[in-house]
Amino acid sequence: GVVLVHGGGGTAFAEWVKTWTARGYAAIAVDLEGQIPTRDTTGKAWIRTDTLGHAWAGGPARHGNAFGDSFDRPFEEQWTYHAGADTILAFSLLASRPEVDPARIGLVGISWGSVVCSIAGGVDDRPAFVAPQYIGGFLNLDSGWCEFMKPRPETWVWDPANFYAALAPGRTTKWLWINGANDAYGTPPMMNASLEATAPRSWLTISPTLGHGHIWAADKVGEIYAFADAVTRGKPQLTRITRTEWRPTSVDLAWMGGPPIVKAQWVYATLPQPDMTFAPPGTRTDWPKVKYTVADAVITPVAGSEPGMFTATLPRPAAMVTGWVNLIDDRGLAVSSRLLPPPIRAEP
Repeated sequence: GVVLVHGGGGTAFAEWVKTWTARGYAAIAVDLEGQIPTRDTTGKAWIRTDTLGHAWAGGPARHGNAFGDSFDRPFEEQWTYHAGADTILAFSLLASRPEVDPARIGLVGISWGSVVCSIAGGVDDRPAFVAPQYIGGFLNLDSGWCEFMKPRPETWVWDPANFYAALAPGRTTKWLWINGANDAYGTPPMMNASLEATAPRSWLTISPTLGHGHIWAADKVGEIYAFADAVTRGKPQLTRITRTEWRPTSVDLAWMGGPPIVKAQWVYATLPQPDMTFAPPGTRTDWPKVKYTVADAVITPVAGSEPGMFTATLPRPAAMVTGWVNLIDDRGLAVSSRLLPPPIRAEP
């Protein structure tokens, strides 16, 4: 089964649910902003539940900028509190169904939903998998909300990394972090930190072409479906890169599992970057403006010391200052290496 958590401007999308049920899953989508998935008379907004005359009008709407209600509402009345709690309740409802195996339910969240599902996945040890699409936590690593949050310490309580960066050793939840290279809210350093925080049960995919939106088509985010199938149905798992060792002129990779790797891809940047400066973490560095080069990488896998493990050394592109390697399997699905951190330069 799967719990689907929408992003900003979204609701409980029936089509998203149908996409998963068509793949054999029990699925539930929960609205997190006190709405129903029907447009109002303007055709531009979802109908608010508090206009329907119900005795209980549903949870609060998102308020202000990033965690903006941290300033003027009690903790248990804040939107993020309710959104996380409702996601956990949706999990419990799905798990209560006799036709659903409660040990094989995961969470998938898009944009704000990735914030919520990564909080819920950190708090609740039941999900078999969590797949945050776009954001997750470590918002101090130059998220689009970073500048707003820095002078407002009340907001940091809701950084999702607070909930999953120190998981209990016995946790078995598997995590897939998936994003586009130029996302405004989930930067490559954030994704890298989340990958490391949830290791060794974590995977990373940073696509050079994925845009930001309520995107769930299999040809755009097929890694999520393959990941869920592997965790809950025993299908072939995505390749897991177990070692990324950056050297001055090369990178050493080790990986295991998954179908055969048929292609490797560089996604990298060089200097100068005309629209940005790489600055210390926590200083807005305009990651969405990075100009990446995408190029095929020459890869010659060598059998490793353990069954099913492979290693390879790839020569780095000339003048590369930051980026990563994508390994692509025979299904066309990609996993990403750890990030080469950029050089830090003082802002002018």
